[in-house]
Amino acid sequence: MATVANIMSVTSFNGSGLQYVVLDEADNLTAAAQSQLKGVMNAKHGVFILTTNHLAEIDIAVRNRCHLIPLFAATAAMWLPKISELLQGYGLPMPQEDLLIPVIDAANGSARDIMTDAMRVAIEAKALMRQ
Repeated sequence: MATVANIMSVTSFNGSGLQYVVLDEADNLTAAAQSQLKGVMNAKHGVFILTTNHLAEIDIAVRNRCHLIPLFAATAAMWLPKISELLQGYGLPMPQEDLLIPVIDAANGSARDIMTDAMRVAIEAKALMRQ
């Protein structure tokens, strides 16, 4: 937190005059660090972006200084049009949905895994079509 406090104490040279601080997995901060963060977040020239998968582990006073923006994982049905667009761009056939849904679900929200595995399924489907 000392580093963050130091950042907030200097003048920003960007056009907005704001200091930007990103704290990934903020729930890993100790209670003492979260307590210090509360004070640092009061700076009028600071923009703080905190990420967490465990909101309840973020001190309530820190949460009250934030705008909470939930980012929910897309459902398998929401992925299908994106997968279709990508596969079409590569000239690959769109596999049947019943083949893709388990692939999407198994990726646990990882876009990289979803797209990689969907392409693998499509390539395998294309190979079967040639036989």
